[in-house]
Amino acid sequence: MADCPGCASELPVGSRYCPGCGTPTLTGRTSAVTSVETMAIPASRSSISSAIADFDEGRFLPGTLLADRYRIVGSLGKGGMGEVYRATDLRLAQTVALKFLPEAAAHDPALLARFYNEVRIARQITHPNVCRVFDIGEMDGQPFISMQFVDGENLASLLMRIGRLPVDKGVEIVRRLCAGLAAAHSQGVLHRDLKPANIMIDGRGQVLITDFGLAGLAEEIRGGEIRSGTPAYMSPEQLAGTEVTVRSDLYALGLVMYEIFSGKRAWEADSLADLIRLRQESRPADLAGIARDIDPAIQRIVQRCLDPVPSNRPASALAVSAALPGGDPLAAALAAGETPSPEMVAAAGTQENMRPAWAIACLSAIFVILAVVVVLYPWQMLPGTVDFQMPPEALAVQARKLIQQFGYAAPPADSASGFVYNWQYVGFVGSQPRNKRKPWPEIANSQPPLIRFWYRQSPALLEPQSTADSGRIQPDDPAQDHSGMTSLTLDPYGRLLDFSTVPPQRDTSAQATGTPNAAPLFSAAGLDLTRFKPATPQWTPLAAVDSRAAWTGIFPNRPENPIRVEAAWWRGKPVYFDIRGPWSHAELMDTADNWTNVNNYFWVVLEVALLIVGSLLAWRNLRLGRGDRQGAIRIAAVGFALRLAVWALRVHLIPSPWMAHAFTIAVGQALLSGFEFWLVYVALEPEVRRRWPHALITWTRLLSGKWSDPLVGRDVLAGVLIGLGYNLVFALLNVLDMRFGGVPAASIELDSLLGFGPVASGILDHVVRSLWGALGFLLVFFVLRVILRNNWVAAFVFSLAFSARHFPDSVVGGLVSMAIYGGLVVTLLLFGLMPLVVAIFMTDLLIAYLFTTHLTAWYGTSSLTVIVLVAAISVYAFRRAIGPHRLLGSLLEQ
Repeated sequence: MADCPGCASELPVGSRYCPGCGTPTLTGRTSAVTSVETMAIPASRSSISSAIADFDEGRFLPGTLLADRYRIVGSLGKGGMGEVYRATDLRLAQTVALKFLPEAAAHDPALLARFYNEVRIARQITHPNVCRVFDIGEMDGQPFISMQFVDGENLASLLMRIGRLPVDKGVEIVRRLCAGLAAAHSQGVLHRDLKPANIMIDGRGQVLITDFGLAGLAEEIRGGEIRSGTPAYMSPEQLAGTEVTVRSDLYALGLVMYEIFSGKRAWEADSLADLIRLRQESRPADLAGIARDIDPAIQRIVQRCLDPVPSNRPASALAVSAALPGGDPLAAALAAGETPSPEMVAAAGTQENMRPAWAIACLSAIFVILAVVVVLYPWQMLPGTVDFQMPPEALAVQARKLIQQFGYAAPPADSASGFVYNWQYVGFVGSQPRNKRKPWPEIANSQPPLIRFWYRQSPALLEPQSTADSGRIQPDDPAQDHSGMTSLTLDPYGRLLDFSTVPPQRDTSAQATGTPNAAPLFSAAGLDLTRFKPATPQWTPLAAVDSRAAWTGIFPNRPENPIRVEAAWWRGKPVYFDIRGPWSHAELMDTADNWTNVNNYFWVVLEVALLIVGSLLAWRNLRLGRGDRQGAIRIAAVGFALRLAVWALRVHLIPSPWMAHAFTIAVGQALLSGFEFWLVYVALEPEVRRRWPHALITWTRLLSGKWSDPLVGRDVLAGVLIGLGYNLVFALLNVLDMRFGGVPAASIELDSLLGFGPVASGILDHVVRSLWGALGFLLVFFVLRVILRNNWVAAFVFSLAFSARHFPDSVVGGLVSMAIYGGLVVTLLLFGLMPLVVAIFMTDLLIAYLFTTHLTAWYGTSSLTVIVLVAAISVYAFRRAIGPHRLLGSLLEQ
């Protein structure tokens, strides 16, 4: 209960006017930091009635010196809970407000405890939207609090004078209230008495939350303390005495918001019983019915705050701010020194659909660029210069036929095949002077080939030993160490390049007599034995042999490439055949140089260091409650599922116990991949969200399951366009380089030529790589951004650091690389993490698969699959970006 400022009679709870003299109980222009129900403060002097003419100036007259420090300027208010004075702090030459308990209550232990508690609690909160409490002092046994003087008016008085506030002004005030309230909640402090009378607005329009006399730490409020506060602004659970939480303060915030936008209370009642009954039986009148200019978003968030069930209310004050229309709640949170929650980040940013005209322009550009990249492919990518005459199935048949011709007719138990680059020869041709080099299409479709087909078969099941390649059979895995294991390579026309087999471990047959016949081997290789000269063997077969031979000569129509042909036999059957040239080197005799060893150690140390640092950061973030645990679990689940799916599509399926072992290893590797994603995300995301939350808006929305969100659609569309734009730049640069004799790019994953399974596994693998690439990109740039404190300086340093290795070879190449990395940084700055992931995925995808305009060719599956995928993603993103509106109608409106 409070006393009337005019006649000092006791006022009923919730009264706006004194029933005795009619004096308004709401304050006017003042600096008081008090509650309307606990201390009534007079309105502006010009509106004081005759009853206020005799207003008591308080126990301290103007000019009084207190504690040898404070000189009283005048009384600001007096009520049942004490008196507030304006004073000058003589030591600091600063105006302050001094709050005293009533003389009669100065020796009440309970009131004194609450008085000291107000100082203890309020001093924990430092925020521009919270009234500062400086210290507590004593004057003649009377304790007082010195606090910030606010030369302004409380919200209750303002609403009484002008009614409801304009919507834009109301939104601005509520945002600042949310920032101040969030600062208190971040310290574990519940205000418990939030109401218009405890909200001050100074002459500059700054909003300050005042009166923490009833505030407390959440974990310390129990029992009867739960019901402390102003009943008209208490939440249902607080009135019932069951609990008081952050959401209880948000209920009071909802009531304050209702008054701000409507100009009246949500419920009007003459008694507490009537108030409780009204809350149970009715809902507040819709704000839209009171004021037509109210944004529906305001109506929705007020209704959520006033939900009688606490769990249905927003999770935090910052979430309330995020739900308000317009503005930038993230910027407000950052300015307030707060870390926005993942929910607030997801709710930030525009909620509007993309303009159809812009969306159509982006989609059209995507289709045009995609078509140009496909057309330019044969002119700038090495596999595009190769004439793949025979599909892998036909080459495998040719390989088995040759093996039988060489005398090995037993059917194999298992086989595998694939394509590989002839890297030694590609490097050899690339090192030749450009002006002496033949056109690449001519080089690619003559002997020796730039791309080779390998085939392996075995009388036993092939079980790869390496766990690093998803259970795929490779030319050297498993090792060729079982009798009867055979391998060979062919060129794209089916001509033999090399052959090897393991002779029987135990052989009782007689040694062959005479000179072995090399003609079948030369015929299989498309060579004329009569044009070759015998030579001394130089290359040693790895299997046992009893006869060896060698010849020198040239490939037909390629006199510039001298070659050496070596062969070996066991018991008259060929076990070894190989064509070598100036480009060949003894790869089994290579040793790692010191630089390679240092480089390997460097990466091992770096990975271990990152693991340790990441673990410490993740543990710290989790301990402090900063981590987005739900988002981390989801990205970990994605990493696990993708890795396991890649393995399932790539593994060499055989009916063997090895499969159970391989599956166990694959699950372990997938779990490790998921854990790594979880660890990196928990270590990195909270820091980015605290310092740069705008980069995570659409990313957080996507992780929360908002696949159909317009902003997600817009950013995916932008990411596709940016990624394809880079592909176009790469294609044009490669075409230009090849015009001057450059080497075509060779980044194609040749396993994609083997059918839909390898294509699908490669696509999923690229998703994982894109996620890692984008997170690594974000980590490096974020660190530079924090150190350099300037986005554009950090962007320049980042681009220069990643492009420095190109400058020694070519200044132009280095500058182009800087432009490319700079573009990715701009993508991150303008759109955030999500478009960067998509852009990296699209860029890598279109340089990893063979494209052709002849979609009916046997290798058209790769082209068609990727083209359809890019088109499908683009159309889906386009549809989500423009929303559910009719496209034609939207265009006509524009």
